[in-house]
Amino acid sequence: MRDAAGATAKLAEVRFLDKDGEGAVTATKPLVSVVTPAYNEEKYLAECIESVLAQTYDNWDYLIVNNRSTDRTLAIAEHYARNDPRIRVQTNDEFVPVMVNFNTAFRSISKDAKYCKVVGGDDRLYPQCLEKMVATAERYPAAAIIGSYGIYGARAQPVGPPFPQEFVPGREACSSYLTGKPYFYGTPTILLYRADIVRSRPRFFSEEYLHADLAACFQHLEDNDFAFCHEILSFNREREGSLTSDAQIYNRYILEHLSVLEEFGRTYLGDAGARQQIRWKSAALYRHLGERLCSGLDREFWTSQRKQLAVFGHKMNAPRVGLHAALCLLERLIGRMRW
Repeated sequence: MRDAAGATAKLAEVRFLDKDGEGAVTATKPLVSVVTPAYNEEKYLAECIESVLAQTYDNWDYLIVNNRSTDRTLAIAEHYARNDPRIRVQTNDEFVPVMVNFNTAFRSISKDAKYCKVVGGDDRLYPQCLEKMVATAERYPAAAIIGSYGIYGARAQPVGPPFPQEFVPGREACSSYLTGKPYFYGTPTILLYRADIVRSRPRFFSEEYLHADLAACFQHLEDNDFAFCHEILSFNREREGSLTSDAQIYNRYILEHLSVLEEFGRTYLGDAGARQQIRWKSAALYRHLGERLCSGLDREFWTSQRKQLAVFGHKMNAPRVGLHAALCLLERLIGRMRW
Protein backbone atom coordinates (compact mmCIF):
# COMPACT_ATOMS: atom_id res chain seq x y z
CA MET A 1 0.00 0.00 0.00
CA ARG A 2 1.32 3.46 -0.88
CA ASP A 3 2.73 5.54 1.97
CA ALA A 4 0.41 8.55 2.15
CA ALA A 5 2.72 10.70 4.29
CA GLY A 6 4.26 13.50 2.24
CA ALA A 7 7.91 14.49 2.16
CA THR A 8 7.26 17.46 4.44
CA ALA A 9 5.52 15.47 7.17
CA LYS A 10 6.62 16.22 10.69
CA LEU A 11 8.72 13.28 11.83
CA ALA A 12 9.87 12.06 15.20
CA GLU A 13 11.57 8.91 16.38
CA VAL A 14 9.54 6.32 18.24
CA ARG A 15 10.15 2.72 19.25
CA PHE A 16 7.39 0.37 18.11
CA LEU A 17 7.12 -3.07 19.70
CA ASP A 18 6.06 -6.24 17.96
CA LYS A 19 2.81 -7.90 19.08
CA ASP A 20 4.64 -9.84 21.82
CA GLY A 21 6.07 -6.66 23.30
CA GLU A 22 9.56 -7.52 22.12
CA GLY A 23 11.85 -6.69 19.24
CA ALA A 24 11.58 -2.90 19.50
CA VAL A 25 12.76 -1.02 16.43
CA THR A 26 13.33 2.69 15.85
CA ALA A 27 11.06 4.20 13.21
CA THR A 28 9.63 7.54 12.17
CA LYS A 29 6.47 8.55 13.97
CA PRO A 30 3.73 9.21 11.38
CA LEU A 31 1.37 12.14 11.50
CA VAL A 32 -2.25 11.45 12.54
CA SER A 33 -5.01 13.84 11.50
CA VAL A 34 -7.76 13.77 14.13
CA VAL A 35 -11.16 15.08 13.04
CA THR A 36 -14.35 16.00 14.89
CA PRO A 37 -17.42 16.94 12.81
CA ALA A 38 -19.47 18.90 15.35
CA TYR A 39 -23.00 20.24 15.65
CA ASN A 40 -24.29 21.70 18.94
CA GLU A 41 -21.76 19.81 21.07
CA GLU A 42 -21.18 22.47 23.75
CA LYS A 43 -22.02 20.05 26.58
CA TYR A 44 -19.17 17.63 25.86
CA LEU A 45 -16.85 19.24 23.29
CA ALA A 46 -14.31 20.54 25.82
CA GLU A 47 -14.01 17.03 27.28
CA CYS A 48 -13.54 15.64 23.77
CA ILE A 49 -10.80 18.15 22.90
CA GLU A 50 -9.03 17.64 26.23
CA SER A 51 -8.88 13.91 25.50
CA VAL A 52 -6.97 14.63 22.28
CA LEU A 53 -4.61 17.00 24.10
CA ALA A 54 -3.94 14.27 26.67
CA GLN A 55 -2.66 11.74 24.12
CA THR A 56 0.68 10.09 24.90
CA TYR A 57 1.31 10.15 21.13
CA ASP A 58 2.27 13.68 20.17
CA ASN A 59 2.54 13.77 16.37
CA TRP A 60 -1.01 14.77 15.50
CA ASP A 61 -3.04 17.68 14.20
CA TYR A 62 -6.69 18.23 14.95
CA LEU A 63 -9.52 19.61 12.82
CA ILE A 64 -12.95 20.53 14.22
CA VAL A 65 -15.61 21.18 11.58
CA ASN A 66 -18.46 23.25 12.99
CA ASN A 67 -21.74 22.55 11.18
CA ARG A 68 -23.38 25.93 11.83
CA SER A 69 -23.94 25.17 15.51
CA THR A 70 -26.42 27.38 17.36
CA ASP A 71 -24.85 26.90 20.79
CA ARG A 72 -21.30 27.58 22.09
CA THR A 73 -19.63 24.83 20.02
CA LEU A 74 -17.72 27.31 17.83
CA ALA A 75 -16.60 29.45 20.78
CA ILE A 76 -15.28 26.41 22.65
CA ALA A 77 -13.42 25.10 19.60
CA GLU A 78 -11.88 28.50 18.84
CA HIS A 79 -10.77 28.88 22.46
CA TYR A 80 -8.68 25.71 22.21
CA ALA A 81 -7.40 26.60 18.73
CA ARG A 82 -6.05 29.92 20.02
CA ASN A 83 -4.03 28.06 22.65
CA ASP A 84 -2.66 25.17 20.55
CA PRO A 85 -1.48 25.63 16.94
CA ARG A 86 -2.14 21.94 16.20
CA ILE A 87 -5.88 22.60 16.42
CA ARG A 88 -7.79 24.05 13.45
CA VAL A 89 -11.43 25.09 13.29
CA GLN A 90 -13.54 25.60 10.20
CA THR A 91 -17.24 26.41 9.91
CA ASN A 92 -19.49 25.38 7.05
CA ASP A 93 -21.05 28.13 4.98
CA GLU A 94 -24.44 26.50 5.56
CA PHE A 95 -25.86 23.66 7.64
CA VAL A 96 -25.34 20.28 5.94
CA PRO A 97 -26.44 16.69 6.68
CA VAL A 98 -24.31 14.67 9.11
CA MET A 99 -22.47 12.59 6.51
CA VAL A 100 -21.75 15.63 4.36
CA ASN A 101 -20.11 17.21 7.40
CA PHE A 102 -18.01 14.09 7.96
CA ASN A 103 -16.83 14.22 4.35
CA THR A 104 -15.98 17.90 4.69
CA ALA A 105 -13.72 16.93 7.58
CA PHE A 106 -12.18 14.01 5.69
CA ARG A 107 -11.38 16.18 2.66
CA SER A 108 -9.61 18.68 4.94
CA ILE A 109 -7.15 16.35 6.68
CA SER A 110 -3.48 17.26 6.49
CA LYS A 111 -1.74 16.37 3.21
CA ASP A 112 1.10 14.97 5.32
CA ALA A 113 -1.06 12.66 7.45
CA LYS A 114 -0.52 8.91 7.23
CA TYR A 115 -3.55 8.14 9.43
CA CYS A 116 -6.94 9.67 10.13
CA LYS A 117 -8.72 9.34 13.48
CA VAL A 118 -12.33 10.36 14.08
CA VAL A 119 -13.55 11.32 17.55
CA GLY A 120 -17.20 12.27 17.97
CA GLY A 121 -17.90 15.62 19.60
CA ASP A 122 -19.49 13.93 22.61
CA ASP A 123 -16.98 11.04 22.74
CA ARG A 124 -13.44 10.93 24.04
CA LEU A 125 -10.20 9.07 23.49
CA TYR A 126 -8.27 7.42 26.30
CA PRO A 127 -4.68 8.72 26.62
CA GLN A 128 -2.92 5.84 24.83
CA CYS A 129 -5.44 5.59 21.97
CA LEU A 130 -3.32 7.05 19.18
CA GLU A 131 -0.11 5.47 20.43
CA LYS A 132 -1.57 1.95 20.60
CA MET A 133 -3.52 2.14 17.34
CA VAL A 134 -0.66 3.60 15.31
CA ALA A 135 1.68 0.93 16.68
CA THR A 136 -0.76 -1.76 15.53
CA ALA A 137 -1.13 -0.12 12.12
CA GLU A 138 2.64 0.08 11.66
CA ARG A 139 2.96 -3.65 12.37
CA TYR A 140 0.47 -4.45 9.59
CA PRO A 141 1.06 -2.18 6.56
CA ALA A 142 -1.58 -4.03 4.50
CA ALA A 143 -4.31 -3.11 7.00
CA ALA A 144 -6.27 -0.05 5.81
CA ILE A 145 -8.61 0.04 8.82
CA ILE A 146 -7.60 -0.61 12.43
CA GLY A 147 -10.15 -1.39 15.13
CA SER A 148 -10.10 -1.47 18.92
CA TYR A 149 -12.42 -1.90 21.87
CA GLY A 150 -14.37 1.05 23.20
CA ILE A 151 -16.80 1.71 26.00
CA TYR A 152 -20.26 2.41 24.56
CA GLY A 153 -22.52 3.64 27.32
CA ALA A 154 -22.07 0.97 29.98
CA ARG A 155 -20.68 -1.84 27.82
CA ALA A 156 -17.60 -2.66 25.77
CA GLN A 157 -17.85 -3.13 22.02
CA PRO A 158 -17.27 -4.54 19.44
CA VAL A 159 -16.39 -8.24 19.53
CA GLY A 160 -12.83 -8.40 18.24
CA PRO A 161 -11.03 -11.34 16.65
CA PRO A 162 -9.88 -14.04 19.09
CA PHE A 163 -7.05 -12.78 21.30
CA PRO A 164 -4.15 -12.44 20.51
CA GLN A 165 -4.99 -12.36 16.78
CA GLU A 166 -4.52 -8.84 15.43
CA PHE A 167 -4.57 -9.25 11.65
CA VAL A 168 -7.67 -10.27 9.67
CA PRO A 169 -7.82 -10.37 5.85
CA GLY A 170 -10.31 -7.74 4.74
CA ARG A 171 -12.66 -10.09 2.89
CA GLU A 172 -12.70 -12.43 5.88
CA ALA A 173 -13.58 -9.58 8.26
CA CYS A 174 -16.52 -8.57 6.05
CA SER A 175 -17.74 -12.13 5.48
CA SER A 176 -17.69 -12.66 9.25
CA TYR A 177 -20.23 -9.87 9.79
CA LEU A 178 -22.41 -10.86 6.84
CA THR A 179 -22.76 -14.43 8.09
CA GLY A 180 -23.69 -13.45 11.64
CA LYS A 181 -20.25 -13.95 13.19
CA PRO A 182 -18.41 -11.34 15.29
CA TYR A 183 -18.68 -7.71 14.17
CA PHE A 184 -15.25 -6.07 14.36
CA TYR A 185 -15.84 -2.43 13.40
CA GLY A 186 -17.89 -0.47 15.95
CA THR A 187 -18.30 3.31 15.61
CA PRO A 188 -15.95 5.74 13.80
CA THR A 189 -14.53 6.83 17.20
CA ILE A 190 -13.32 3.23 17.65
CA LEU A 191 -11.52 3.04 14.27
CA LEU A 192 -8.30 4.37 12.75
CA TYR A 193 -8.15 4.80 8.96
CA ARG A 194 -5.13 4.97 6.72
CA ALA A 195 -5.25 8.42 5.20
CA ASP A 196 -4.77 7.16 1.65
CA ILE A 197 -8.14 5.35 1.67
CA VAL A 198 -9.79 8.49 3.09
CA ARG A 199 -8.31 10.45 0.18
CA SER A 200 -9.13 7.77 -2.39
CA ARG A 201 -12.60 9.19 -3.09
CA PRO A 202 -14.16 12.65 -2.64
CA ARG A 203 -16.85 11.22 -0.35
CA PHE A 204 -15.26 8.68 1.99
CA PHE A 205 -18.65 8.16 3.68
CA SER A 206 -21.52 7.50 1.25
CA GLU A 207 -23.84 10.41 1.93
CA GLU A 208 -26.98 8.56 0.85
CA TYR A 209 -26.32 5.56 3.15
CA LEU A 210 -27.81 5.49 6.65
CA HIS A 211 -24.79 3.73 8.21
CA ALA A 212 -22.08 5.16 6.00
CA ASP A 213 -19.25 4.31 8.41
CA LEU A 214 -20.12 0.61 8.12
CA ALA A 215 -20.46 0.87 4.34
CA ALA A 216 -16.98 2.46 4.15
CA CYS A 217 -15.50 -0.63 5.81
CA PHE A 218 -17.12 -2.91 3.22
CA GLN A 219 -16.11 -0.63 0.34
CA HIS A 220 -12.44 -0.56 1.33
CA LEU A 221 -11.83 -4.01 2.80
CA GLU A 222 -12.53 -5.76 -0.49
CA ASP A 223 -8.98 -4.89 -1.56
CA ASN A 224 -7.37 -4.10 1.81
CA ASP A 225 -7.00 -5.78 5.17
CA PHE A 226 -8.04 -5.16 8.77
CA ALA A 227 -6.09 -5.07 12.03
CA PHE A 228 -7.33 -4.97 15.61
CA CYS A 229 -5.80 -3.59 18.80
CA HIS A 230 -6.96 -5.57 21.84
CA GLU A 231 -7.22 -2.51 24.10
CA ILE A 232 -10.12 -0.36 25.34
CA LEU A 233 -9.13 2.98 23.83
CA SER A 234 -12.20 5.23 23.63
CA PHE A 235 -15.45 6.19 25.31
CA ASN A 236 -18.49 6.46 23.02
CA ARG A 237 -21.45 8.26 24.52
CA GLU A 238 -24.91 6.88 23.85
CA ARG A 239 -26.78 9.54 21.93
CA GLU A 240 -29.74 11.23 23.52
CA GLY A 241 -32.96 10.17 21.82
CA SER A 242 -31.49 6.86 20.68
CA LEU A 243 -33.68 3.78 20.61
CA THR A 244 -34.27 2.40 24.11
CA SER A 245 -36.64 -0.51 23.56
CA ASP A 246 -34.85 -3.86 23.31
CA ALA A 247 -37.30 -4.86 20.58
CA GLN A 248 -36.57 -1.70 18.58
CA ILE A 249 -32.82 -2.13 18.93
CA TYR A 250 -32.98 -5.79 17.90
CA ASN A 251 -35.07 -5.03 14.82
CA ARG A 252 -32.85 -2.11 13.85
CA TYR A 253 -29.81 -4.39 14.04
CA ILE A 254 -31.50 -6.90 11.73
CA LEU A 255 -32.51 -4.17 9.28
CA GLU A 256 -28.99 -2.76 9.19
CA HIS A 257 -27.67 -6.27 8.59
CA LEU A 258 -30.21 -6.79 5.78
CA SER A 259 -29.31 -3.52 4.07
CA VAL A 260 -25.59 -4.37 4.15
CA LEU A 261 -26.33 -7.87 2.82
CA GLU A 262 -28.37 -6.44 -0.03
CA GLU A 263 -25.60 -4.01 -1.02
CA PHE A 264 -22.44 -6.03 -0.37
CA GLY A 265 -23.52 -9.66 0.08
CA ARG A 266 -22.83 -10.75 -3.49
CA THR A 267 -19.35 -9.21 -3.39
CA TYR A 268 -18.28 -11.19 -0.34
CA LEU A 269 -20.54 -14.27 -0.31
CA GLY A 270 -21.47 -14.81 -3.94
CA ASP A 271 -25.04 -14.87 -5.29
CA ALA A 272 -26.18 -18.08 -3.56
CA GLY A 273 -24.57 -17.20 -0.22
CA ALA A 274 -26.05 -13.69 -0.23
CA ARG A 275 -29.56 -14.95 -1.07
CA GLN A 276 -29.40 -17.51 1.74
CA GLN A 277 -28.27 -14.96 4.33
CA ILE A 278 -30.94 -12.47 3.21
CA ARG A 279 -33.64 -15.15 3.57
CA TRP A 280 -32.44 -16.10 7.05
CA LYS A 281 -32.15 -12.52 8.24
CA SER A 282 -35.55 -11.56 6.82
CA ALA A 283 -37.12 -14.61 8.50
CA ALA A 284 -35.52 -13.60 11.82
CA LEU A 285 -37.00 -10.10 11.50
CA TYR A 286 -40.54 -11.33 10.86
CA ARG A 287 -40.30 -14.05 13.49
CA HIS A 288 -39.43 -11.38 16.03
CA LEU A 289 -42.24 -9.10 14.83
CA GLY A 290 -44.68 -12.01 15.08
CA GLU A 291 -43.59 -12.65 18.66
CA ARG A 292 -44.08 -8.99 19.47
CA LEU A 293 -47.59 -9.08 18.00
CA CYS A 294 -48.38 -11.99 20.32
CA SER A 295 -47.12 -9.94 23.24
CA GLY A 296 -49.68 -7.21 22.52
CA LEU A 297 -47.33 -4.25 22.10
CA ASP A 298 -49.13 -0.95 21.59
CA ARG A 299 -49.69 1.12 18.46
CA GLU A 300 -46.67 3.32 19.16
CA PHE A 301 -44.35 0.32 18.75
CA TRP A 302 -45.84 -0.60 15.36
CA THR A 303 -45.72 2.98 14.15
CA SER A 304 -42.03 3.15 15.02
CA GLN A 305 -41.39 -0.18 13.30
CA ARG A 306 -43.00 0.98 10.06
CA LYS A 307 -40.90 4.14 10.12
CA GLN A 308 -37.77 2.14 10.86
CA LEU A 309 -38.44 -0.24 7.98
CA ALA A 310 -39.00 2.71 5.65
CA VAL A 311 -35.65 4.24 6.63
CA PHE A 312 -33.97 1.04 5.43
CA GLY A 313 -36.03 0.92 2.23
CA HIS A 314 -38.47 -1.80 3.34
CA LYS A 315 -42.24 -1.94 3.76
CA MET A 316 -43.87 -4.00 6.49
CA ASN A 317 -45.45 -7.21 5.17
CA ALA A 318 -48.53 -7.45 7.43
CA PRO A 319 -49.60 -10.98 6.30
CA ARG A 320 -46.11 -12.26 7.06
CA VAL A 321 -46.22 -10.71 10.53
CA GLY A 322 -49.60 -12.36 11.06
CA LEU A 323 -48.29 -15.76 9.91
CA HIS A 324 -45.41 -15.64 12.38
CA ALA A 325 -47.76 -14.46 15.14
CA ALA A 326 -49.97 -17.49 14.45
CA LEU A 327 -46.95 -19.79 14.57
CA CYS A 328 -45.90 -18.18 17.86
CA LEU A 329 -49.37 -18.77 19.36
CA LEU A 330 -49.34 -22.37 18.11
CA GLU A 331 -45.94 -23.00 19.74
CA ARG A 332 -47.23 -21.56 23.02
CA LEU A 333 -50.37 -23.72 22.85
CA ILE A 334 -48.35 -26.88 22.18
CA GLY A 335 -46.05 -25.96 25.07
CA ARG A 336 -49.01 -25.68 27.46
CA MET A 337 -50.48 -28.98 26.25
CA ARG A 338 -47.20 -30.72 27.04
CA TRP A 339 -47.44 -29.48 30.60
